[in-house]
Amino acid sequence: MDIPLTNSKSNKAMQFAANTLAFAMLRFFPEKYIESAFSGMLQIGDVVEMIMIDSIRDAFDRVSEKRSLRQHLYDIGISDQDRSEIMRYSRSMGFIMEQRQREYDRRAEEHKVYSEMKQLIPPNMMDMKTRTEGYQLTDMQFFEIRTILNNEFTKAMTENRITNSKKVSNDRFRDIMVQYDAVIDVLNKDWDKDDHSAVFNTIAAFVLEWKFSVHFLYSIAKRMEELNVSNFDDAQLRLASFCGDVTGTSYLGNRFATHSRMITVRDRYIDIILGEPSDSCIYWAEHSFFGEGLNIVSQMRRNMAPMDGEKIVDWLIDNTNEADWASFCRDYNIFGTINAEKKVWTDKRIKYFRKMCDKILIKPERGEADDA
Repeated sequence: MDIPLTNSKSNKAMQFAANTLAFAMLRFFPEKYIESAFSGMLQIGDVVEMIMIDSIRDAFDRVSEKRSLRQHLYDIGISDQDRSEIMRYSRSMGFIMEQRQREYDRRAEEHKVYSEMKQLIPPNMMDMKTRTEGYQLTDMQFFEIRTILNNEFTKAMTENRITNSKKVSNDRFRDIMVQYDAVIDVLNKDWDKDDHSAVFNTIAAFVLEWKFSVHFLYSIAKRMEELNVSNFDDAQLRLASFCGDVTGTSYLGNRFATHSRMITVRDRYIDIILGEPSDSCIYWAEHSFFGEGLNIVSQMRRNMAPMDGEKIVDWLIDNTNEADWASFCRDYNIFGTINAEKKVWTDKRIKYFRKMCDKILIKPERGEADDA
């Protein structure tokens, strides 16, 4: 069985990994289960692609050098004398650490704690050694800090202010979304100039669309305006299934918890999300198949060793390099999905976008964003 990746830019090492994952899927899961899970719009190649991009992201993070926040600041021309700039970055770090701890606490309360969650726990700055060394960051983590610091969209969405027209007017909303698009445009501009950029820029864009789902929600809002519909059935469940936290029990009986982030796949479901009523057999069949796909991704990455007894992330680190990952990222081409058209934010699209965000964004604790 061959698993064709999008446009054949992936090299032999990545093709081998993709095919190995596909065959492993057939070994680890019952044949009838696989036949059922992939009997709808979701295909086995979609799940392989999701496992691959998620695993490359993890591998890239694990092999990336970590340096102190101070060293990163030196690189962009901020010295120890620039106290106000240092304080800005320190406050941004504090905000990120609070969000990470909050996400860890929420997931620990709702689901069981699994190994990947440990990376959410902020470093203990009461420990003298940790305090002396300061925050240790990869280039990707520093990019995320600068993105948060220099753009309003991060806090507007994280703190759920984007849903409130009294806090964020339509004109301000448009300005915020221009900021978001500008970040994506910069990543898109030179993403294919070399292997490192192909990997770094792809992962950075992937994380932004995963965390904020701007392209996906805009695409739904645009389609709602085209269809002249202002609501759709089971909105919270449907949205979360394709761009939120998902928990469930698979057809095999196992519980799973994951975040739905099949970014290059989910657009194909928009008409079903909007057009099928709550009692639609078509919608619930596709919803179930998609959920089983998420279960397979979760199980293959977290609990299984599909690469000849080795987990896929470990195998990528041991047997491939950044050039291999870049070949997959060129094949994946996230920018062809999330940056294919210029967004036009009509008042209706803004209204629909706000309503959808209100369904899926985690509400801040009381008082957290009151002064925003």
